[in-house]
Amino acid sequence: MESDNASSISLDENISDSNEVDDFTNCFNCDNDEIKDEDYLNQVPELSRVILYAGDSLDDNQWMRKRIKSDFGIDYLDPNTSIRKAFKFISSKLIEANENLNIYLENFIEELKNSCQKILDDCEGNTDSDSLKVIKDLAHDDCWISTSYHRKTAVETYYVGRIRFRMANHKSNSQTIYLEAPSSVDKEGIIPLDLSQFKNQSKNQDFEEFSLFPGKIVVLKGQNFSGNHLVVSKFINFNRFLRPLFPLQCPQILQEQEPFNIVCACGPFLKIDDNNQIDFLDTFWMKSIANYLKRYNPDVLFLLGPFIEESMLSSLERWSRQNLMLNENLYPYQWNLDRLFNYQIRFLCKELEGLSVLTRIVLIPSSNELGKINVFPMYPLEVKCQKSVISFSNPSILNIGGVAMGLTTTDILLHLSRNEIHNIDPTHHKSGERIRRLCEYVLSHRNFYPLLPPDLNLNLEYSKYNALLMRQTPHILVLSSVLRPFIYNIDGTIVINPGKVAKNCIARIILEPLKSTQQYTGSLSQFTNVEIIKLNY
Repeated sequence: MESDNASSISLDENISDSNEVDDFTNCFNCDNDEIKDEDYLNQVPELSRVILYAGDSLDDNQWMRKRIKSDFGIDYLDPNTSIRKAFKFISSKLIEANENLNIYLENFIEELKNSCQKILDDCEGNTDSDSLKVIKDLAHDDCWISTSYHRKTAVETYYVGRIRFRMANHKSNSQTIYLEAPSSVDKEGIIPLDLSQFKNQSKNQDFEEFSLFPGKIVVLKGQNFSGNHLVVSKFINFNRFLRPLFPLQCPQILQEQEPFNIVCACGPFLKIDDNNQIDFLDTFWMKSIANYLKRYNPDVLFLLGPFIEESMLSSLERWSRQNLMLNENLYPYQWNLDRLFNYQIRFLCKELEGLSVLTRIVLIPSSNELGKINVFPMYPLEVKCQKSVISFSNPSILNIGGVAMGLTTTDILLHLSRNEIHNIDPTHHKSGERIRRLCEYVLSHRNFYPLLPPDLNLNLEYSKYNALLMRQTPHILVLSSVLRPFIYNIDGTIVINPGKVAKNCIARIILEPLKSTQQYTGSLSQFTNVEIIKLNY
């Protein structure tokens, strides 16, 4: 149950500035469905290894790989927008940043219009009358993408744009909500929204729900009586009109006779003892991962950062001083951050040397990595110890033998939960649906980070904004988060939060082979089994 009152909204009718806190501003700790993973794990029976699963409930032996390694490649799905090396950051000018954001908005609107037209062409008779009218309006009427925000009108009109909150003390203040227009519609187009009609509505079958966050692209119906603000009557849920853009070709790895096995483990990978101390040479979790690989021999292992978290700086300084006192041959900070990182990876590889473990190891960096530049998107890590270990950027959509897999270590779900406001009645929704809704934002915007402006702790590099966009819909999307572990099927994409290795959680995925290429229709959800399990059991 969510703690906010769904029958009222603390937005003044005249959209006046206020210092009061919005009743609809949802904090991370407000909802019971946003349990931190350590609390969530307490609900799992001691004798069970599986925390949760989706698909078929498989026997543990079915996760063991017995076949010879197949020939498959791992690379970026879209080489044109991939980040393969370090780049000059904080280099984009304000004009360039605005231009990149505007291009994304205009392309998204055009794609929505084209998608509505395709629905009309393909299955007009199978769409309900209310949706069909909206689709026709969006497909045929250009007014909704060309109407100036400040033109007076008493007739309900469609408007499209990006949600903005008023900024106060460098933070978004949801007391005043604006709609920002694409520059092609109105170069100075930003106008306050009047949501008073939602404030006064009663809870009945026609109860209009909405959820907003800064950066969200919306289509709405409203009137502009004065030319100074839009009186909103309805937000159009256009997610159902956007078709997923899955890869067209059937994945090669699913045309073989054996299933394909993937494991995802999210850092940090250092163990904290009972005294809240950290030994930076401790390999407890890497040893546990190595033991899992020896037993199950998966095809691919994803290690998602941070490997050494920024918050561990004071612990590292304390640990370095203690090492210096115990060993006179050491000099201060001999174990620099690069050496500590490579030490962990080298240990994992050494544990597997000479064994029949054929797992490919893939690293995804984090902007919270201690000693690395806090920038997003982030370039791949430099791995000096093993050629068999490869690294990709954060975020990435990878082509793994034809399977499109998206991954990010940036906690977009937590950031969205801090900024989202809504009037959704919690009594009409199941527990956990808010986290699912946050995942839907990422997929529906086709953007790994739709929040604008970004979280205060994140340095978004607008010159690389294209690297955040999903030009194709991933079959599997891994969103690493401090929120509780989950598995969702959202419009054919399997969305996973594996939990944290430090909380004894990893995710494992089996993709079942197809009997024929004709079975492939885009989504792989019916051929995918996922489990989130205890690493040490």
